[in-house]
Amino acid sequence: MVTLVKALETLYGSADMPSLAGRATQCLRRLFDCELAFFDLTDVPAVHSYTLVTSPALPNWEAFLAALRRHSHERTIITHSGRHAYPHAIRTSDWIDLRPFRQTGLYNEVLVPFVERMDRQVGFVNKLTETLSIGVSVNRRGKDFSAEERTLLELLRPHLLQAYRIAQAHHRMHEREQAVREDAAAAVDGGLCQIDAAGRMEWATAKVDGLLARYFSSWQTRSTRLPPEMLTLLRPVLAAGRKSAEDEPALGRSWCVVRPFGALRVRLASKTEGGRWQLLLSEDPRDFDAATLATRHGLSQREAEVLFWIGQGKTNEEIGIILSISRRTAQKHIERLFAKLQVDNRTAAARVALGK
Repeated sequence: MVTLVKALETLYGSADMPSLAGRATQCLRRLFDCELAFFDLTDVPAVHSYTLVTSPALPNWEAFLAALRRHSHERTIITHSGRHAYPHAIRTSDWIDLRPFRQTGLYNEVLVPFVERMDRQVGFVNKLTETLSIGVSVNRRGKDFSAEERTLLELLRPHLLQAYRIAQAHHRMHEREQAVREDAAAAVDGGLCQIDAAGRMEWATAKVDGLLARYFSSWQTRSTRLPPEMLTLLRPVLAAGRKSAEDEPALGRSWCVVRPFGALRVRLASKTEGGRWQLLLSEDPRDFDAATLATRHGLSQREAEVLFWIGQGKTNEEIGIILSISRRTAQKHIERLFAKLQVDNRTAAARVALGK
């Protein structure tokens, strides 16, 4: 009983499709006294394997696959199940004499050189669609598999099929999530990414890589480490998120990284469990043209930069972060540009910046 529980824990230990074959073969090896376990997603009518995994992994894998393809029509359990729609787990010895089987190319060119004559086998093939089937089997030398072992594999069948359905659903959900991310990022002409509590990138849509490369010379393509400048901006958020929920900043908070050619806006789009943040990256649709503001209104370069960001709705603290100046210095610039523009509040200054 303990062995069965451990085997099922292995099988259901994850929900992702890529690990399903490995989990299935590990489960089989826990339950059966076998030397080799197979997992196979197969086009039964064509006897073509889409996914074939063995445990343990076989040496000379490519040569093994090539030999197996040459003799796929002799694969007993697959061909027997495909022709007769046999509803249960079967042993090779249930329907074929081993003496003629040992004269076949499958035995002499596949089993002998690659799996050391492991010709005792029990397995099943289960139809998933008109063409696709899932099959598993275990092999060993010497003593044949008993009727009890065949029954045990049959009892395992619904669990293997359920694990496949879970993995398939998980895969489809992941594809839908990725499509939603891409659509959301495309809607704002930007990119979406997710970072963990340590600031490491876990996934990103296609445009993120190009935006980071454009604004950060330190960015390495497909890296999981955020550029230091960007990580510095986000560090207070990440630190607050690790302390308590009350300390988390409101969603929608954003920062801008300014370059002579434009501005990259980084916004907190959402937060998921485990302290993970989804960031929305977009380029400001307006060109950063402080020189025009300076000329038009008789401002210094720095005053023009401050005026631009007032027009974008930024607070003194945010302007300080963007321009790498203190909040007090930002306030001094604001006081001077208010006097030059003959306005007495930020709303009026913003209207000037926006040309209204």
